[in-house]
Amino acid sequence: MLEIKTITLKKSVLGSLKAMGESNKVIADRFAITSTEVNDAMIEFGFTKSRKAPANKKGYIVLTEDDVTIQEPVSQTNLLDSIDEAVTLSNSTNEDEEMADIIAEKVETTKGFE
Repeated sequence: MLEIKTITLKKSVLGSLKAMGESNKVIADRFAITSTEVNDAMIEFGFTKSRKAPANKKGYIVLTEDDVTIQEPVSQTNLLDSIDEAVTLSNSTNEDEEMADIIAEKVETTKGFE
């Protein structure tokens, strides 16, 4: 049975190697893959223009990992907490306005403030 190796190409590593002037062939030799696969990874990460990729018929899989872009999931509970906070703030603002109206009425009816 043929064991499939997994080779992970990271965006930061590919970008650094390209910035140092390494060719796709040299990068491919470093990872023991073909230069076409390096080119495909460069296309996926936006380092070169795209073209249609050929089917993979090798004994290994090349994975690409974007370790540069930060992707934080948005939690539903954070959204609900924000909504609750906004409703609470809105309610407290209405209560403050009502209290201000009550105080203004008392001041108007008090004889010492005429």
